[in-house]
Amino acid sequence: MENLMAINFSDLGGGGGASKIEKTEKITSTQSWTAPADVTSVEVILCGGGGGGGYAYIDGGGGGGGSVGQAFLAVTAESSHTITIGGGGAADTSANNPGSTGGSSSFGSLYTITGGTGGGGNERFWYGTGSQLGGNGGSGGGNQTNGLNGGMGFQGYGGGGGGGGKQNFYPGTGQNGGGTGATTQRNAEDSRANSGSGGGGKSDNRNAGGNGGSGVCIIKYWSAL
Repeated sequence: MENLMAINFSDLGGGGGASKIEKTEKITSTQSWTAPADVTSVEVILCGGGGGGGYAYIDGGGGGGGSVGQAFLAVTAESSHTITIGGGGAADTSANNPGSTGGSSSFGSLYTITGGTGGGGNERFWYGTGSQLGGNGGSGGGNQTNGLNGGMGFQGYGGGGGGGGKQNFYPGTGQNGGGTGATTQRNAEDSRANSGSGGGGKSDNRNAGGNGGSGVCIIKYWSAL
């Protein structure tokens, strides 16, 4: 849990009493979070795990970014909530099958969001998909074209993984921490942890696809504590 920002607005005037400041916490692993005694509402940005890259005899598609959403939630002061962080999907290791779907992330029982689907094989026809602002993975290039870039995602999270490229054709680039696709010479990249982004797609039947990145939860609230 990291305190990312503390902006003091006490010099803007107002009545007496303790001044509240805006606080932001980044939750990167499943854990319990307790609302401070003076907090009854929070803003939550939540991202599911990214999908794993696909395997193909030619070029696999990139994994889709985990869904990204923003919600304003009412909470009870000093209430405890289990924050679940979805894991990234694994890259596939069987020809022409998709990578695994990323896990869902949630803020207790109040808000849940899904992971991105895994990228598939079969060249340009299969790629991982993201929903609710998560980026789609890039499709594989096939024999005669470059792999496509992944979709951007939202708020710096949930980008798609890049599609695989073969021989002299370039792989697609992953977005917002998503993995770049494989080439004939090198494996695809895994997505960055806690990005919620997809893994890169495999290249032909040689080099491996990438794993999706785990999700994340950002909590913002005002508190004097």
